[in-house]
Amino acid sequence: MVALPEVLLDLNDSLLRALAAAPELLRGIDPHLFERVIAEIFRKFQMRVELTKRTRDGGVDIFAFEDTQYTRNRYIIECKHYSPDRKVGLQIVQRLYGVKASLRVTKAFLVTSSHFSRDAIKFARQHIWELELKDHSDVVAWLKRFWKS
Repeated sequence: MVALPEVLLDLNDSLLRALAAAPELLRGIDPHLFERVIAEIFRKFQMRVELTKRTRDGGVDIFAFEDTQYTRNRYIIECKHYSPDRKVGLQIVQRLYGVKASLRVTKAFLVTSSHFSRDAIKFARQHIWELELKDHSDVVAWLKRFWKS
């Protein structure tokens, strides 16, 4: 595992550019910093974001708000910073879907530094308009989109 230089530990464009240039660095950041990276990506999508408290977050790490000319949308984002060989399973995806229903938000995103199990993907496909799964490759694509070297 590659360690991040101490100077880059604050969330800034330098860190985000470093992650875009060397996506393997995503594996070396702590889970809270991963959440902050994802929040910054959603800011780049022109959304207002709010990080939840670090403990007892109710299954939500980030709230994102999007106001367009025609709609007002509220999203919840749950982040799972897992090792590459640990997949996010069906139970976590179903739990997030339940939180989404309880909070009555527009859509839920589950974003991971890893991948999803086959059953998790199948469940999400059944709820495509309400639930979206984003894995390591999606996060890397977002980073490269917004912070090209």
